[in-house]
Amino acid sequence: MIDSRRTQATSGLVFVYFGARLLLDAIKVCYATRCAVSAQAQLIMYTSNLSSILTWKMVIFAFCVLNFTISLTLVLFASVVALLTAMTYLFWRRMNYWQEHGIPHDKPSYLYGSFRGLTKLYGFSEIIRSMYQRYKHTGPFCGYYFFQRPAVMVLDTELVKNILIKDFSNFSDRGLFHNEKDDPLTGHLFFVDGKKWHVLHGKLSSTFTERKVRGMFPCVRDIAQQMISTLDQLIERNQNVEVKELMGRYTTDVIGKCALGIECNSLANPNAECRAIGRRIFTDRRHGLLVSGLIQGFPQLAQKLHMATIHPDIEKFFMRLVRENVEYREKYNVHGNDFMELLMELNKGGKLRYDKNDEFKGLTVEEMTAQAFFFFAAGSEKSSSTLSFTLYELAMQSELQDRLRCEINETLCQHDNELCFESLNEMTYMKQVIAGMYLLIGFAIKYEIVYISQKLYVSTRYYHIWRVKLCTIMSYPAIQSTLYRLAH
Repeated sequence: MIDSRRTQATSGLVFVYFGARLLLDAIKVCYATRCAVSAQAQLIMYTSNLSSILTWKMVIFAFCVLNFTISLTLVLFASVVALLTAMTYLFWRRMNYWQEHGIPHDKPSYLYGSFRGLTKLYGFSEIIRSMYQRYKHTGPFCGYYFFQRPAVMVLDTELVKNILIKDFSNFSDRGLFHNEKDDPLTGHLFFVDGKKWHVLHGKLSSTFTERKVRGMFPCVRDIAQQMISTLDQLIERNQNVEVKELMGRYTTDVIGKCALGIECNSLANPNAECRAIGRRIFTDRRHGLLVSGLIQGFPQLAQKLHMATIHPDIEKFFMRLVRENVEYREKYNVHGNDFMELLMELNKGGKLRYDKNDEFKGLTVEEMTAQAFFFFAAGSEKSSSTLSFTLYELAMQSELQDRLRCEINETLCQHDNELCFESLNEMTYMKQVIAGMYLLIGFAIKYEIVYISQKLYVSTRYYHIWRVKLCTIMSYPAIQSTLYRLAH
């Protein structure tokens, strides 16, 4: 290495030396020709003198240039090879993290981690369920790879309770990709970390109080009547009913009205703009599966590279929707009992305190849009899937359908045949049917991805679970923990 540096330095000095000598000799020739008597004599002297210099010095100069170029190329090539070797080693070590620590795990794929066949052969819940079944008796947790990130699946119920309740303050960060500057819709409650998550969680949780839900119930009931009318029209035409699509249109109208205060009209028009965008949220990707996996595997690097995940059309739609909604409400002084009203209060409310010394300023329009986007996406899809599978199972099992119908009729009779918030709460068997569907279709798998902070590593240095030190697992800064259990 020292000899190569000396050779490179020597070649560079020779290159500079002969280049300067060649330039000085050429200047001397030009100056000497000025003393010639005639222009013709000047030309003859200039040509003869300059050619004599070029005959031997240009050869040496060209050799030095070639030698310097080769040396520089070799240095650059060696640097690139060394960099790629170091990156390959670090990547290999990361993908062998659980093997190094002796934790039970599946052998990962270098591209997809523990999620081979995701979306093509299996769903996310199916892969998680399969890992749980294989490792549920091996210890309090097992390892897996969230694409290229080592992750923990917690299997012990007591450990889950400790993480969710006792030590929850150390597990609030999920470590998922979010880039509020270049990808503003990712700055919602499910993705953000740290103090911002705490204050948003505290403020937005007030949306789901019983008083708020009770106030939104008449809106839900009115849209349900519209769905019944739409279903009657389809039956009169003897058309097949795609229940999943119908439930998707229903939940889109409900979320649009209760959350954003807008009329989506999806039941009246299956191709309404809100419904079309709702479909694209879960189908249109900004990048392919491989790039998306790398973004989630290396979220901090992806953020520094200014990468984004939400499709531009979806981003433009929600940004325009929220801006127009806010402008309309402010212009005509419109207020509603919905999620958008709460966001506007946070936007105007000055500063929201999250500890004794710091303050969190009001939400920007981009931050409001991110929360509205998440509320819309999460509320419409999961609700429509639950309703669809519930109706399918009730159609296949007539005895359950008859029992549920009897409970509904009896409860409505006690409330003058009026479907209200109170009568719905009294339908015990209805709640059992929905809970049973969670177990049947996979929503019973309660998993949560959270970031294990260094603070937890310090506070649990001597905390043991079944003779396994948690500090051994948590010393890796990019690790995640998946809290997993079955709802019984």
